[in-house]
This record gives sequence, C-alpha cells and structure tokens, in this order.
Amino acid sequence: MHSADTGDQEVGREYARIGSFQAGFRKAMLPVASALREASDEQFIALVGDAELGPVRYKIELMRTDGRHTMAPGLEALAADLEEHGLYAWERLYTGTTGRLGFDMVWPDGTTERVPLSRRVGLFGDPSADVRRAAFTGSVRAYEGAAPTLAACLNGVSGSRLTIARYRGRPILDSSLHAAGMSRESLDCLMGVLEDSRGLGQRFLKLKARLLGVERLCFADLYAPVAAEDQGPMELEAARELITRSFSRYMPPLADTVERMFDNRWVDLEPRPGKAPGATGDPAPRVQQPRILMTFTGSIRDVDTLAHEMGHAHHFELTTPLRYWRQTIQWSTIEVASNVGEGLLRDALLEEASGDPQRTIEALALDLDKAVTYTLVSPLLYDFESSLYSERAGGEVSQPRLDELMVDAQRKWFGDAFDSDGLFPLAWAAQPHFFWTLATLPQP
Repeated sequence: MHSADTGDQEVGREYARIGSFQAGFRKAMLPVASALREASDEQFIALVGDAELGPVRYKIELMRTDGRHTMAPGLEALAADLEEHGLYAWERLYTGTTGRLGFDMVWPDGTTERVPLSRRVGLFGDPSADVRRAAFTGSVRAYEGAAPTLAACLNGVSGSRLTIARYRGRPILDSSLHAAGMSRESLDCLMGVLEDSRGLGQRFLKLKARLLGVERLCFADLYAPVAAEDQGPMELEAARELITRSFSRYMPPLADTVERMFDNRWVDLEPRPGKAPGATGDPAPRVQQPRILMTFTGSIRDVDTLAHEMGHAHHFELTTPLRYWRQTIQWSTIEVASNVGEGLLRDALLEEASGDPQRTIEALALDLDKAVTYTLVSPLLYDFESSLYSERAGGEVSQPRLDELMVDAQRKWFGDAFDSDGLFPLAWAAQPHFFWTLATLPQP
C-alpha cells in the first residue's frame, strides 16, 4: 500500500511498523538458529527426519548454515532492531522519493503534460521514437533532481549490509548465494559463459536498431516494440482477454487466476501521481488474496509485464495455503512461474501472427527482448552491484562515481550497439532491487 500511494503518511507509518514485527520475528528465531548451529549431525538428521518437518527440510538446512555465520545473540538482536531504523528506513526513503517524482512530457504535437515517474517504463514501450526519446529526456531530469538523495540511500543500504557481513565474518555475497542454492563456482561459471557470449545479444540489439530505423540504440529503445508508429496502445480489457486466452491454451488454472485477479480488483494498474515506479506482486498470506501493483499504459511491454506478474500471483495462490516455511520462495525458483506466464503470452502472439510477416517480427522481437534481459541486462546489473560493494567497502561512493560505474557496465555489456549519448548513467537510481535485496544475481 505504501508503493500504491507514497504520499499517504498514515500508510507510511503503518508500513514502517512492519519493520518492528519483522525485527521481533528475527529475534524470536535467534534461539532456534543457535540450537540448529550447535546440534550434532546425528541430532540434525534425526530432527529433519521427523514427518512433520520433512517438507521444510531445505529451509531448516538453510537456517543451520546461516546459523554458523552469526554474531553473539545480543549483537544479532541489536542488528535486527537497527535494521528497522537503518537499512529498511533507507529502503522506505527510496520508495517514497521515487514515488513522488514526475517530469514534463513533451508530446510530438508540442503539448506538455506533467506525468508521474511510474509512467516512464510504459512510455519507453511506445512505438513512436519521439515519444520514447521525450520520455527518456524528461525522466532523466527527474532522477537528476533526486540523485543526491538516492545516492545517500544506496550508500546507506550498502554500508549497512557490508557492516553486518563484516561482523558476521561472511563475504557480502555468500548469504545471497546460499539462499539461492548456488555456489560461487557456479556463479563464476555462469558469468563467464554470459561474458563470452554477450556478442550474440549485441548482434540482436544492432538488428533491432535497423528495424527501428536508427544507427544505434538509445536506452529508451532497449525494450521498444518493433511495430508501426501509428499502432495505438492496447486497452486493458483487450490485454486481459489476450493474457487469459494465452494461458487457457496450456494452463487453465493460470487463466483462472487472471480472472480472479481482475474480478476481485486485486490489481492496481492505474497511472497516477504518488505511485511508486515498477511492477510487483504480494502474496497477502493472511487473507490469501495476491495483489499486483504496476502502471499499465497499454504498451505491449506492459502486457508482457502483466502476464509476468500474473504468473507470480498464481504461484502465490499455490503457496499461501501451505505452512509458513513452505511459503518461502527461494531466489532460484521465484521467477519460474512469472517466466512461464510471459512465455505463454509470447507463444500465443507468435502463433496468432502466423501468415503475417510484420506481426511475426514483432512477436519474435518481444521474445528476444527477454533474452537480452537475461544475457545482457541481468549480468550488467550484477557487475555494477559488485563494483559498488567493492568500492563501498573503502568508503562512501559519490553520485558521479555511481554514474561512472553504471556507464562502465553498460558499455561492457551493450558494446557499440548503443549510442554513447544514449546510455543511462542514473540507471542505478531506477533499479529498485539495488535498494531492496542483495544481490542482483544473474538468473540461471
């Protein structure tokens, strides 16, 4: 609800209270973690062999390993309390700040409209290059005005995490890798393969530039549709029908989720001031009613994102009736259902485009855009975050330096497919995951 209206102070206050409950829960679990750490192998095997605990064995194994990297109980309790007023306070400041941002959108006919930042991504999905470039210029100015505050947030978040990791005697990345069920060796192997093959994704970006009629891409073109400029936005009801139809072909229960989400108004898609940018889903486990928050403007990318979030919603419907520890979705599987949703949509678009060359190209380009996300954008974000934490260990990282680190990562992964003036130094400020989680690992 805080992301839905960042200007609502009462909701903001209640949202902050959640941090108190989370801190209390973490402190309550400290004796459990300690007992798991101290248990012998024989005792642990006997514990997880219990029929009641068998289904959550993996979660308990994670807790046992994490317990070996903890501070003294008093310090862990202090860390939990300080997270409420430090780490999570920085995250709330980021969400509140970006939710209040807006920019002057200059339309091709010369008219100007003040639009919230949450419309930025949708405008980047407009078929018109003039609309995309105007949205890029306006949104950059918005981020520039807030950059000092957002840089302070990112330094606060990264500094807090580094400090706790140092006191726990654990490398900053280890906890994320462990939670994902991933070893450092497998991560290094994955990054090595992605780096060696990044030329393939860059080839597509150069082809996309040709299809868009430009020599090189601008950041706003990264997910631009390869469609006629006079192609108008899709109405929400048409998007609902398309997604439902796409899901019904192969996974009727997933289509049923879509209908429930819309019929019960569990989706917040309205563009409005005060709404935080981005798209997210929430399981709402107490009421077992998943929610989706995003800004829908009618671009094909918005439709794709909505299909993605519907996949999450279906996953939530399957997990929320389970016991608490079985509801936990690990990083290594959290995007499975969402990517299934996107894949079903794109398969349907390609199938329905049969016999129409232009529509076929549009559908294939949408599919390849997703490949670019995983083979170029995801490792780019990981490279930036790795550089950030490496430098942050030696002190605060200035906003200009954050910009430089982001540009370095973009040049490495996009190559010469992008115009040098079309890069986005402030992309770190537009990436909520840097402020919410650690780390932005490339997905296998």
